[in-house]
Amino acid sequence: MVFVPPLNLQRWQERLGKDFVLLFRAHYEVARVMGIEDNSFVKNVSAYPSLNELMMASDLLISDYSSIFFDYSVQAKPMLCYCYDYDKYSKKRGMYFDIREWIPSASDEEALLQLIENTDVTKVCESTKKFQEMYVTEFGHASEKSLNIIYNSIIY
Repeated sequence: MVFVPPLNLQRWQERLGKDFVLLFRAHYEVARVMGIEDNSFVKNVSAYPSLNELMMASDLLISDYSSIFFDYSVQAKPMLCYCYDYDKYSKKRGMYFDIREWIPSASDEEALLQLIENTDVTKVCESTKKFQEMYVTEFGHASEKSLNIIYNSIIY
């Protein structure tokens, strides 16, 4: 059974279509079941091979409880959490922390659309930065650190 998130993309297009383009990325089975077709508002990028390129191209991240928040936060761009099934998910899967304490969140589609429409980008970027400072302490120098480890291992 494939779980489909509660989204009405026609409603999103009506509300946000003049100002936004939605890059929609989901698990391939979810994307298949939803039958998302590209149009002027939504682009189904579920099969796009580079998540990093999509993160760089985007201006705002909306996710559920995915670890993508950690990766995306290093860009200091706004992030929103769509936690439509938080209680059920946290009881079934467990959580390390409550993401809602760090990222502006909405528990239903209407609240999420309002959050998108009324987001104070500066304030949301500040929450992203606080999240990144708390949970992502190592980034930006992976190649240098890896080469130093290899070099030091060879020398000694």
